[in-house]
Amino acid sequence: MREFIVTGGGEIGNAHGTYPFARLTITPFKVQLTISLVGTVIFRPSDTVSIDLHDSFLGIRKGIKIRHKVSGYSDHIIFRPVGNANSLIQHIRDTGFLLNCEPMPETIEQEIASLQSSGSFPIKTSAVVGIVVSWNVLCIPAIIHDAGKHSFFNLPGAMFLPLGLLFLICLCLFFVPLVRRTVLKKHHHFCEIKTGIIFISCIICFLLALLTLLTA
Repeated sequence: MREFIVTGGGEIGNAHGTYPFARLTITPFKVQLTISLVGTVIFRPSDTVSIDLHDSFLGIRKGIKIRHKVSGYSDHIIFRPVGNANSLIQHIRDTGFLLNCEPMPETIEQEIASLQSSGSFPIKTSAVVGIVVSWNVLCIPAIIHDAGKHSFFNLPGAMFLPLGLLFLICLCLFFVPLVRRTVLKKHHHFCEIKTGIIFISCIICFLLALLTLLTA
């Protein structure tokens, strides 16, 4: 099966992802756009109205816009490749996706139907709420610390706990399947958020190192 994958930036609704957080996968039977920690959208040829060139603000960088008929997805779906957007559209044409009338393989049909029914955002709402609530609760000692010192530029040792929790969650997502199943919606996969989790882990490590220096 002809398939190619392009890395770049993109938008799903009002959510944006820059390079290298967006990945576009094209085969004769599907087009899938994944923006790490933002969402995944997937289309059959019959779901797709057109794939056109799209200019960014001031026309600085061209991308492609996917016009579709999937009711559960945003109308605003953009992918911006690192290379030439015209060449990307030609590559899509070369796969035969836009004019493909062949019967859909059952496994691909099931994959598309499952992902479309679960929505574009890969993380469960309950997991997002749980992480946000836990973060806020663990930040309370830091807030009290700052209020007592009348300084909002302190990075007290109390911040180790909430940052440590986030780092632990990131590690568990990499290595503990149970945590993945708890956090991700059914039919969604860790590869959809992997790049974003690596980025967050790096930021947390930097902040923990900075806190260590400031509180030493």
